[in-house]
Amino acid sequence: MVAGLSSLLDLNDVSVDSQLSLFTVSERNRIASYFLKKYRLDPKKMPKFFENTWIIVCNVSKSSVKPGQRYLCKLLATESLSKEEINILEMMKLFLDIMEDYPHLLMKENKKDKYTENDYFRVLWSRVFELLFSTIRNVRIKSARPLTEKCSGESVPIFRTNNKAMLYPQEANIIGFKIDARLVVDIGDEEHDLVALEVAKDDKDSKIIQDSAKLLWEAKDDLNNLIEILSTSYDEQVFTWSFQISGEGANCHISTSHLASDGLYVSIPQHSFHLPMITATQSLLEFKKTLEFLFRFKNHIVDMVANINQSNIRRNSINDNFGRFSQNSSSERDISLWTRETWYTPHRNTRKSSVIPSHLFGLRRPASFLERLLLLPSDNEADNANSSVSEDNGDTYGFVKTQSGWYNKYTKEIHKNYPLHDI
Repeated sequence: MVAGLSSLLDLNDVSVDSQLSLFTVSERNRIASYFLKKYRLDPKKMPKFFENTWIIVCNVSKSSVKPGQRYLCKLLATESLSKEEINILEMMKLFLDIMEDYPHLLMKENKKDKYTENDYFRVLWSRVFELLFSTIRNVRIKSARPLTEKCSGESVPIFRTNNKAMLYPQEANIIGFKIDARLVVDIGDEEHDLVALEVAKDDKDSKIIQDSAKLLWEAKDDLNNLIEILSTSYDEQVFTWSFQISGEGANCHISTSHLASDGLYVSIPQHSFHLPMITATQSLLEFKKTLEFLFRFKNHIVDMVANINQSNIRRNSINDNFGRFSQNSSSERDISLWTRETWYTPHRNTRKSSVIPSHLFGLRRPASFLERLLLLPSDNEADNANSSVSEDNGDTYGFVKTQSGWYNKYTKEIHKNYPLHDI
């Protein structure tokens, strides 16, 4: 219901109770094959130098990560590296540092209450995101505040609160979905969400199910917000990301949300991984795929930030040149017309006050010429319908309601609409 009422098709959930259970096996396979082929992303392959570097690091770190750390430190001391190259090497070293310093956070333990979700994110994942985007000046991670009695430790985007308030205008003190962390881009005094993150301590915790539903909403709202900012024509590269972190904080599932067509959003599973825990060569070698995917993720965020910056410049330019026609407004495939509102749970969780989004099924569009043509009766059907009309049943003006429309006994013609309806 969470996904359906928000015009979402979730391909991450393949359980027996998922949306896919509504389809036959053949339909399910065809749907998944189509969207996965269209939206599944390939990792960004590392340049040969860095691929070889990781192979060396993995092989010298068989019993301890220290030799690998020392090798990376020596490479980082060279002066010929660019900022991006330094960033790649620092990311490699970061994962080795985490293995060295926080094995207790990577291994599943019985004492689950010892650490909070905030601990896992702050110590492990915040560092990953901060370092990955350290080369982009106006991108930052906005994570949970320290937990207090008056603070849940979660962040609430303003636009999400506004959207929920529009759905429930009669309610006071509306608050949008709370979220554990967000990757945002700062444009002047505004901040725009690019990535939603939720953290659950345990894979089997009921919170992970709730978080998965929240992530669907959050990523869709982020996408609607981006489309509004960019005022873009159809572009498959405009999509948003969500990260579900779980399993004592070491597992991560990455998905993306796309506006596939008019009124249809699709959530696509992209990559799942576990932070490396042991210095096994094969385990570390396989982690190369995750490193490559993280930089594929970073590249898309860099592109989106560039688009948002450009859109902001263009918007300011339009303000400076008021009255000039914007070329974007003439696009025949303006996907802002495809967007739909998000369904939010009722305020204070009162089911009886739940409101379905007003434009869940979109705006009624005019029928195409072909559709109108197919709806018209054939000459034989019209003749048969007219022959059965009793002219004695007409109104004051000679109109009789028939299957084909309004027959007039004076003109002997069928009118699609009754001429006096609008008077």
